Amino acid sequence: MTEHGKTDTGKSASHSAWDTSKNETRSENYPYLGPGKTAIRRPRTLPFPRGAQTGETVEHAINQKRRTLHHLPPDPECDAGTWLTAFFLAVSCRDENRVTSLCRITPAFRKEAREKRGGAYDEYVYPFIAALQHFVLNQPTLGGNLLRTMDLSRPENSSVSSPENLDHLVFPAIDCFYRLAEQNTEKFDEAMEQGIRLFRTYYTANEERSKDTADAVPLRLLGVACMTYDLAQVVPGFNSDLESRYLPEYILERPRYGEIEL
Repeated sequence: MTEHGKTDTGKSASHSAWDTSKNETRSENYPYLGPGKTAIRRPRTLPFPRGAQTGETVEHAINQKRRTLHHLPPDPECDAGTWLTAFFLAVSCRDENRVTSLCRITPAFRKEAREKRGGAYDEYVYPFIAALQHFVLNQPTLGGNLLRTMDLSRPENSSVSSPENLDHLVFPAIDCFYRLAEQNTEKFDEAMEQGIRLFRTYYTANEERSKDTADAVPLRLLGVACMTYDLAQVVPGFNSDLESRYLPEYILERPRYGEIEL
């Protein structure tokens, strides 16, 4: 491995396993996602239980007070980017109700929010959200959505983000999520190590980035790491190495879980 996440051949580090010159498909490198293979290994006990349907009244603690929240029509802040941030924050906090509520939000809801906002996202975002939702809800279309996410997250498919952003910040979390679903400890550790290295490389590439507060914690990698930590508690043999200064120990290992009402 050379600097800035490039291999000796000059290809992007996170996507180098897929050599387009050989006309390979993602399913050849990710066998659990091949044609007709949508059933990814899952534990008997899911990390997140099923909860209230979207549209029902729910209660959450906000600023240390219990508040009743009602389903509202989509507004510009309810788009896909906000969904991903909310999901990985909720996963990191182990807020089961919020995670489940987010996974009940329909594509039509997000589409209406996107239209109101007037913005755009790279195409990988939508199947990625579907894959996360289907993993939590244990739906059979997980594999197909994850395969499509990997295809669309290649740097050459960038339409909004820069190719560097897709390669260094986006794909590593997707790769880690696949290895989590596959329950492959060795491959997960490799993917997480590379993801953290690419995250660090991206945010230390120049002075402007080094001052960006977003470089403190890789939220998507942290969210996947928290899911992995919890899954390891119920799946024998799946024990990943999650020690890193980029993955806060007291969030990852949740020693104070339950002390603060969510």
